[in-house]
Amino acid sequence: MAVGEAIEVVIASGSALAGNQVAVVSIAVYSVVVGAYVVLRVAKALADRTAETAAPAELDLETAAV
Repeated sequence: MAVGEAIEVVIASGSALAGNQVAVVSIAVYSVVVGAYVVLRVAKALADRTAETAAPAELDLETAAV
């Protein structure tokens, strides 16, 4: 999250607490987008980790020829 985005959320949250409908919707949409991003990043990290452990060991040609 960029600093500018964080500042916008803080500013919008003040309006949301005051009951501004547009600010409430903005905070909700922003939360959904950031939440989806976090879930997808974690899923990608787990997939990458399992792909690394499932990869076959590299064949060492020097020991294979002996």
